[in-house]
Amino acid sequence: MVERFRDELGDWRVCVLSTLGSAVLTPLSLLLRHDLRLRYGAEPQVMCTNDGIVLRIPDTDAQPPGPEIVTGIDLATVHETVEREVGASALFSARFRECAARALLLPRRNPGRRNPGDRRDHAAGRPGHCLPPHCGCAASEAGARSAAG
Repeated sequence: MVERFRDELGDWRVCVLSTLGSAVLTPLSLLLRHDLRLRYGAEPQVMCTNDGIVLRIPDTDAQPPGPEIVTGIDLATVHETVEREVGASALFSARFRECAARALLLPRRNPGRRNPGDRRDHAAGRPGHCLPPHCGCAASEAGARSAAG
């Protein structure tokens, strides 16, 4: 269901009401924002929830969009348009902040301690297995010989 009306500032509000949920409506809101930006030449404000999408389009002399904004989507370019638009969206910035915070909470490796894999190599008789062969130390040469042999 698509509704359109003027708000108290005289701008157009277009509401796309749907029960499809945010997993479908969020990419759809990115598509609509892209299409309306191309159509009106101005950046529309977009709010997306589980129940629908609200678009605020600055006042223009052009005819406001109706149901054709949803039915007129070019299905051949949906994937590329969503990939291009997601980088500038609030969805991307929220997920980026969430992942960055999670990465900061991960335990740090202690550079003074040995790697558990080093103990397995040592127990297997390959003490220099993890060292590059060009470092020139005896352990790396022994590890290179045992790995080759």
